[in-house]
Amino acid sequence: MDRLAAFANVCWDVTNEYHVFRTVECTDRLGALLRSADPFRHLISVHGHGEFPFRGSAWPTHALYQSWDDHGGHAFLLAKRKQQTDAGRIMPQVNAEYGYEDHYAVGWGENRAAPSRTGDTRRRLAWGMYFAGGYQTTGERADTGTGAGADTGGGWVNGRGDSCMTMLAGHAHIRTFFESFQ
Repeated sequence: MDRLAAFANVCWDVTNEYHVFRTVECTDRLGALLRSADPFRHLISVHGHGEFPFRGSAWPTHALYQSWDDHGGHAFLLAKRKQQTDAGRIMPQVNAEYGYEDHYAVGWGENRAAPSRTGDTRRRLAWGMYFAGGYQTTGERADTGTGAGADTGGGWVNGRGDSCMTMLAGHAHIRTFFESFQ
C-alpha cells in the first residue's frame, strides 16, 4: 500500500467477487482496515454482484455492482439509489460490470444470443444508468481481443481495437452530450 498510496489515480478495490470466497463480515473488516491504512483517503469500494451490503459502513466511498444487461440498467440503479438513501448515507452507485459487447457465454449469461449484446445495446444501458443518477464502467468486446485466443491482447483500451468494436464509439456520444452543458 505504501508504494501505491501516493499516486493520485489510485482507487482501492478490496477484492473482486468477494461473495465467492469471503463473508460480508470479513470483507467489511478488510475494507475498514484498508481505509484506516490509506493516509490519502483514495476512493475505495468492493466489486461484487447485484447487492452491496456495505451501505452503512464508513469505509466505502461508492457502491459497486455487477448486474448484467437490463437487470443492471435504469430501474436497477434507481432502486439502488433509493436503498442507499434509505440507509442514511449518500454515495454514488456504480454498475461496474454490466456486460461486454457481443459476449455470449455458454453455460451462463441467460443464454443470450446475438444481437442482444451489441455495442448499441451496451450504449443504451449506459444512458439508462446515467439518467437514473448512477454511473457505469464498461468492458470491451468479448468475442475478439482479450481472452478470445492466444496473445490477442484486447481492444481499444490497450490499443488493439478494430472496426468491429463499436461500443466505445457510442460512449463517445454520451461524453459529448454531457460535456455540451454546464
